[in-house]
Amino acid sequence: MRIKHITTKEWLLLGACFAVIIFVFCAGILDKQQTWGTMEWTYMDFIKQDKENPHYGIQNTGPTFNLPAGKYKLKFNIETDGDGFVRLSTTNDAPVEPNAFPFSEEQVEQIVEFEVLESAKQMDIQIDFESGTYFKIGETRLYTPFYKDNAFTLAGIILAMWLLFVLEHHGKLSIEIKRAIVFLTIAVLFASAPALKENLSVFHDTRYHSARLRNLAEGLSHWQFPVRLGGFSYNGYGAITSVFYPHFFLYPFAFMLLCGASLQYVMNLLLVFGNGLAAFSMYYSAKRIWKDDQCALISSILYVLSVYHVTDGSVRYALGELLAMGFLPLFMAGLWEAVYGNAKQWKLLAVGASAIFMSHVLSTFLCAILAVLFCLLSAPKIIREKRIIPIAKALICALCLCAFQITPLLTYSRQGIGADASLFTTTMAGTAMAPAQLFLEGSGNLSRIPKDTTLAFMPLEWGLPLWIGFALILIRAAEQRICNWDTDLKTAMLFVLISSVFTWMSTTLFPWSYVSVVTKLFDRVQFAYRYLMFPALLLSLAGGWGISNAARTNKENLLIPVFTLIICVITILPTITAQTRISDMYEFGKDVSPDIRQFTEYCIPNVDMKITNTRRLETEGEIAVSNYKKKGSSITAYVTAKEKAVLVAPLFGFTGYRAILDQKKLETDTGKDGRLCIEIPENSDGELTVRFVGLPIWRVGDVASLAAWIWMFLTYKKRDCELSINHV
Repeated sequence: MRIKHITTKEWLLLGACFAVIIFVFCAGILDKQQTWGTMEWTYMDFIKQDKENPHYGIQNTGPTFNLPAGKYKLKFNIETDGDGFVRLSTTNDAPVEPNAFPFSEEQVEQIVEFEVLESAKQMDIQIDFESGTYFKIGETRLYTPFYKDNAFTLAGIILAMWLLFVLEHHGKLSIEIKRAIVFLTIAVLFASAPALKENLSVFHDTRYHSARLRNLAEGLSHWQFPVRLGGFSYNGYGAITSVFYPHFFLYPFAFMLLCGASLQYVMNLLLVFGNGLAAFSMYYSAKRIWKDDQCALISSILYVLSVYHVTDGSVRYALGELLAMGFLPLFMAGLWEAVYGNAKQWKLLAVGASAIFMSHVLSTFLCAILAVLFCLLSAPKIIREKRIIPIAKALICALCLCAFQITPLLTYSRQGIGADASLFTTTMAGTAMAPAQLFLEGSGNLSRIPKDTTLAFMPLEWGLPLWIGFALILIRAAEQRICNWDTDLKTAMLFVLISSVFTWMSTTLFPWSYVSVVTKLFDRVQFAYRYLMFPALLLSLAGGWGISNAARTNKENLLIPVFTLIICVITILPTITAQTRISDMYEFGKDVSPDIRQFTEYCIPNVDMKITNTRRLETEGEIAVSNYKKKGSSITAYVTAKEKAVLVAPLFGFTGYRAILDQKKLETDTGKDGRLCIEIPENSDGELTVRFVGLPIWRVGDVASLAAWIWMFLTYKKRDCELSINHV
């Protein structure tokens, strides 16, 4: 599928595509806005009240909205013979400018603008009646900013069509590739059904990963790169989630937020992206292993629509694990090449391992277990053919590629952040499943928790399609003596064997209670059912070969992938239907609450999270502060102090903040309750700026990773490129 050059006509067409996209974005013709209207309160109508005993003060307590930072419009119609104010307040002290609008008998209808500087929790629209004998509320409407969701969708469709046109024009789209595109597009759409709507369904981890994305966008808005700390979480006190939960593949989506996309759109798009990534990587990897288009197509359908993969995205919304599962087939293909294929292709293993680490650290630990088991089962071949060296090269290269992420992680881990195992209240023994779970087929009512706690209340099983592939492989193996097994059958049986081991580890049949006594390391995985990601991977790979091999006499028959797709969809249909219609959601235009105190695994130890109730700037000593503004993780203020003083900022005092007063660097420290303390020297009078910049030592990791990526690019020979491209 390698294109030698793009013609002038194709470049001109691409230019025209970008012109259309730019016009749509600038003209705003596809922009959409959320409007909340008919916000009327009958108990707010005070008609002809007693002049000697009128109702004064705040007259209502709502409605309330969780709103992202941005500019809004409010329309209200108030009839009165006196005056008062429409006031805006938030329960998390988020700044709103202006936060009050006067009304009087001369001003009946008004349209006012205000800006929410930081994400507001339960912003309340209140009517303050201050004088007069009556007032009556008419129409009240709140308008959000205009969002670019439709423009981004159009841009994606236009660029995808241009790419397909170029590939077709150069004759690079074979019949097999076209079939794969159609089948896998359908599979991805079914797997992504809960995301194909305007609102964002709230699954198990939706709130947590929404906050991750908000933190990343906030860091980018303050020119952090790479982003280590975001000022969204914990009511604006900031979080270093990205250090322990890598954000590498979320940067484009955070940039979309900054360019006007809504949170609902971007989070739904991430689910579609994760499913599409899994489809492509499995197709590429399966074809690399089996050297067969139909095996690759069936494996990809099985993987994308496997019960565990769908559960990861549409039930748990385990975004990190979902992205890791997207790269898992590439990691497996690299491991297979290093052990059984062309060992010179060890760079694929390095890239696959790096991609998983930069998606989800826990999945990296699980992949290490997979790699060790795979290599132990293949030890004679590795030793005989001296394949240890390419495997070691891949490991070293992966460490270099990820150095920029590892250096801050080590810094904060040495400070005791993220290292407290007391957070993990679950154990492997406590989350292992009954073997009966493996034979269930989806769930139509995920809200019911079974009384038997060994049965998971969410769909966590192999699924019928993988059982069919498993059976066909065993039948094929039973038809021949072991000594007559060909290479493909041996590979399929190896995948089945490893899948069986990990399935055993996910159930109560495995002696987890004894293992935990020896080492608590495995308990860091949190849930025993996480080991089912490998049966989903390996049985999809093996099942693709098994199903295709069972119809070897008619390999080009479209009925094979058609029936595979139908069975897979029927298996997951109860789950995706229940999750698509789930009533708990973030309405378009609203935001996730920044107050996420239940997720404290990456906070400063022993901090009472109740301090985040207030965003007040506190002082110690004689000091005057004016023009104070806080936006995310950055603060600006004008300070005057004759003697030494301390500012206690509403930020967590993670290492890496820089405070500048009149071009002089000030000392910062972590004070009481983990808050950031800035030491103000005597005779100070000037502008103070506080922002997060990280540590100089981290630049070493950044440079090492950049050098490694450049080296990978420069040494990726043309021959290697052709070898890889020919598998697609």
